[in-house]
Amino acid sequence: EYTLGLWHLDEGKGDTAADSGPGQRACRSREGFQNKTMPRWAPGKWASALEFADGSMIVPQSGAAFDGCKQLTVEAWVYFDEAPMHYAPIMEKNGVFVLRFNRGGENANIEFTYVSNGPDKSPEGKPGYNYAGAVGGPLSAGQWHHVAGVYDGEKGYVVIDGKISAGRGAPGSRLAVSPGHFMIGAGDKSRYGRFIVDEARMSRVDRYVDPA
Repeated sequence: EYTLGLWHLDEGKGDTAADSGPGQRACRSREGFQNKTMPRWAPGKWASALEFADGSMIVPQSGAAFDGCKQLTVEAWVYFDEAPMHYAPIMEKNGVFVLRFNRGGENANIEFTYVSNGPDKSPEGKPGYNYAGAVGGPLSAGQWHHVAGVYDGEKGYVVIDGKISAGRGAPGSRLAVSPGHFMIGAGDKSRYGRFIVDEARMSRVDRYVDPA
């Protein structure tokens, strides 16, 4: 009912991953900026998954399809042998939210940053925007972790293997609107390192933190 997109990433080959959600918005490989290579298929938590050392998977022309949500959960299973570098994106809608690694020392933390439509307006009368987020962790290398970024209409949360970390809230009652693409992963070996993503899902509900 609430699912916006569900990418099992079980294809194991090719350059397209099907969306099992109601919108059926398949994502496609995009080459990286540094090495000009694509994400590669790897063993997953279940069946196959995608390893990102370069390249990404994008949903072309996603536009406003995932914008303006009053609640949102973005989640995936992730694996790494060595902590990814700063700000390696796991799932991102440019200009709206990003769920990403945030390395602290040798530890891999998870950060969820989002942009909400704020009550303030610019001199031109356009809606203002507010930025906020949450950080949780650390994650252990060499094992799978379930990570999620959640927005409940008032505050952002990071949920790692069921453990909730609350962040700072931002004024506004819904997420921002942006023409940017939705993306799974973003590889750049020299900048981010390597990591694997499996079972990516986006939902317009605050899973894991809603007591109801």
